[in-house]
Amino acid sequence: MRFSFPELARHHVDVLLFRGVENVPALRSKVLNGAVGAALLDAGLVSNLFTVRVASFVAVSRVESGSLISKSVHHEVLYYLSAVRNVGRGLQLVGARDETRDVLIVAVNAEDEFIQDLRRFIDGMEVGSIESGLEDIADEARIRALYKIDDSELECGTLSDAVLMRMAIRDVSRL
Repeated sequence: MRFSFPELARHHVDVLLFRGVENVPALRSKVLNGAVGAALLDAGLVSNLFTVRVASFVAVSRVESGSLISKSVHHEVLYYLSAVRNVGRGLQLVGARDETRDVLIVAVNAEDEFIQDLRRFIDGMEVGSIESGLEDIADEARIRALYKIDDSELECGTLSDAVLMRMAIRDVSRL
């Protein structure tokens, strides 16, 4: 899936979802050494696609304003999806680990050929409908623990609402 933002039309974001990925360590290695320009997320920690769109928008906005907090736009996406202010810790919390099998990939401004090469490299099954795939994969207990969401919050909103609230207030609050 590819999307862009009317306010930042020269940028686009590709999002891919894979299940049962067997070569996550090799993929992570390629990301860490700079051969793959993308964010690798543990899909079980992503409540829905909208949160990814929000994090991507903030990351691209930071690129445009020259105010990146981290070292790349892809780290910025991971940072904004995390629940903490520390960039390194945020990457560890929501990024795919070697044992992760359900992976969401976010690539900002990637060429079509790069996306096709990435699809060929990944040893897993691509999920066609990302939104419904994330609904199936999202691990509510892990998401609630990561973002410290309690039952009372879910009485007046959804899990994604609570996640978005954490994303919105992280930079203005010491919570």
